Amino acid sequence: GEGSNLSLRGGSDAVENAKSQLKEVMERSNNLEQKVDDLAEGYENLAQSFGMGGFKVTRTASYSCLNEEALTQPAPAVIETADEDEPAPEPSDTVVQIPAAPPSEALSQKIAAALAKDSKVVEEEAFVLPPEERMNIVIVSSEVAPFSKSGGLADVCDKLGVSLSRMGHRVMTVAPLYWRYDGCENTGSVKEFGITGQKHRVEYWRKWRETAPASAETGGEAFGVNHVFVQNGCYERHGMYGHNDDLMRFTVLSWAALEAPFSVDCNGSVFGDDCIFLVNDWMVGLVPLIMVSHYRRYGCYMNARTIFDIHNMGYCGNFGVCDPQDLGLPNGDFFDKLFHDRQIKLLKGGIELSDRVVTVSPSYRDEILTPEGGWGLQESCRSRFPHLDGVLNGIDESEWDPQTDHYLSAKFQGFDNFYR
Repeated sequence: GEGSNLSLRGGSDAVENAKSQLKEVMERSNNLEQKVDDLAEGYENLAQSFGMGGFKVTRTASYSCLNEEALTQPAPAVIETADEDEPAPEPSDTVVQIPAAPPSEALSQKIAAALAKDSKVVEEEAFVLPPEERMNIVIVSSEVAPFSKSGGLADVCDKLGVSLSRMGHRVMTVAPLYWRYDGCENTGSVKEFGITGQKHRVEYWRKWRETAPASAETGGEAFGVNHVFVQNGCYERHGMYGHNDDLMRFTVLSWAALEAPFSVDCNGSVFGDDCIFLVNDWMVGLVPLIMVSHYRRYGCYMNARTIFDIHNMGYCGNFGVCDPQDLGLPNGDFFDKLFHDRQIKLLKGGIELSDRVVTVSPSYRDEILTPEGGWGLQESCRSRFPHLDGVLNGIDESEWDPQTDHYLSAKFQGFDNFYR
């Protein structure tokens, strides 16, 4: 209306100058996009000239190289195994109806092959700890490869367990039983937890995975990993995450993980309460809280320690504020450690109540201390700075080999192919 005219400092000249700068930025952006397209086309032509099939981007159903549906859900009756020389199939938008059938033989063979390749004879120069330095280590995660996987979290929990066991440590992994994996047996151990006003009954299943046969270097005993799975109907669904009762599902997993060392017989004995818990990401962020507020109250796990591993600060496990009793905490001790921004965040509880906090690399440790990388929890991370560290993740070089990875549309065969 009248009297409401706004003037820009500098007048019309400033306006024209701003328009000119904006036009220049847009032209540079368009030129950059064209250069990227030209570069991609050049690589495509180069690859085709060597008969390599091109550099076309190939994606799977999940953001990892393993298909989450195939590993966590019943597979179709027939699965044709693709030849290693063929590229991975293009993703389809068609909704796949998963039949109520056990995993196919091909999928079971795939998992068995992944487990078998980790059983290797311990060489003389390998680092094997003396018996008095070996520990009981419990790795708690919502996914463990090759049984279930949506990303790098499953890989870390898988290969870390293998490496620790080959050093002589007694290792257990605890994860949900998303499906009946081949060779996995019911231990007969049952526990019941009062969560969200209901009784949730879980059964423990177990699979022994040998990582080093008995030899002189191992002291005459075989090394391996005890894969323990928590069975409850809430896990046997399509997909591992994104359900409206995820708080209940992962609260059950956290309680079950803390009971597993007492309840599951592993080659003749249980682990007991003298353990190191490696707790991974927000899904099991309640493990340190439950240990501190419940078990240690009754003199249990007094010598145990928890190490909380942050893989991705962007996923904090945000839920609406609930009653402590809904999480199985009748006294509500330390429940306030979960509060942030008018909600509870399971990741925050893991950070503040664990004995040590680690990230997947030293640089990521520095990143989560900043407002940009802390996702609102940078102050919690800074408060744990004396007990915060970063350990660089490793990879399985046989699995992540570009010369044999059939998920790549073009095989890497050495730099000589480009300089003939």
